[in-house]
Amino acid sequence: MPPKGKAPAAGAERGRGVAAGAILAVTAWVLLAHLGLAGKLGVWGGVLPSLGVGALLGLLGAARLLWLANFLAVAMLTATVATPDVARQFTRRFVRDDSVPKDGVQAVVVLSAMLTADGQLDGVGADRLLTGLGLAKRLGTPILVTTRFRLPEDPAITTEADQGRLIALAGLGARWIVTREVFDTRDEAQATAALAAREGFTRVAVVTSPMHTRRACALFEREKLSVTCVAATSRDAAFRSLKSPADRVRAVRLGMYETIAWAYYRLRGWL
Repeated sequence: MPPKGKAPAAGAERGRGVAAGAILAVTAWVLLAHLGLAGKLGVWGGVLPSLGVGALLGLLGAARLLWLANFLAVAMLTATVATPDVARQFTRRFVRDDSVPKDGVQAVVVLSAMLTADGQLDGVGADRLLTGLGLAKRLGTPILVTTRFRLPEDPAITTEADQGRLIALAGLGARWIVTREVFDTRDEAQATAALAAREGFTRVAVVTSPMHTRRACALFEREKLSVTCVAATSRDAAFRSLKSPADRVRAVRLGMYETIAWAYYRLRGWL
């Protein structure tokens, strides 16, 4: 028989391992999520799964792997904050901003973003639309296309109401057309291509957020459209200068998200 008191001591040790593993896993998740590795889970969506994984690793005595994950995450965040040139070089590959061709475009296509619970466009969506409106007015483009997004928590709320308010304020002379409801960037490209075939245009300017431009425009080109890619003005972060640490972290986070999205789309054969 084992000496008296050994079993309770072993149980307490396992309990400490489980607790340490859970804490380390959640910490690593939050750090990595702020670098853009959360994907569609978001920061909070991955807390419970990471808690379970960490507890299991702690129970198995493999918590050192979590120490390594935390070290790598801190090193990546430190490099991002301290070295502007690294952040610029990393994010530059995702941005595409074309010159408008001499023969112009037949339609300006503005991609949607998220909505607030009150039915307002979020900052990203507003930036995209304002840039698209300015472009359409400057070029005298006859058609403005926006994609329709519906709020998952309240299907009655779509992007059109707030888009309509901004378009009315702009006094745009172009005809405004809304696509069918869309769910992701590939869906936006396909919906726009179907609309273009029906309306008889092929040359489009696609307006979206800077870090989203290269992937989005590649998807539109896969639909046989002639694409001029336009990076929207961003009020969310200073992507051109990346002077502040917060802007650099934001840009790198979006770059990591785009890296994951490119890999996923290629795996599905969409790019």
